[in-house]
Amino acid sequence: MPISIVEGGGWRCAQFDPNEHSAHRSGYAADLAISNIHYYQVVSNAILLGFTGIGIKNRNGKYQLHLDNAVNLPGIRPRPWIWTYDT
Repeated sequence: MPISIVEGGGWRCAQFDPNEHSAHRSGYAADLAISNIHYYQVVSNAILLGFTGIGIKNRNGKYQLHLDNAVNLPGIRPRPWIWTYDT
């Protein structure tokens, strides 16, 4: 199953990601490029494995998935959480 981390989708420094509560800055997140054939299988497995953050994106037929194990920060980052990207 071909999966790759998208550019800028791993650990991020403060200059690249100014959000101090970012799961990427704390090293708990990755953004993945996945073929549409395996997309829902990976999402299902992420839920079963207990990932606390799952972001789903389909931009022009290119499927991307944000996965993280970030902790709950009330009022800032509720967990568990699944969301979609508008853009």
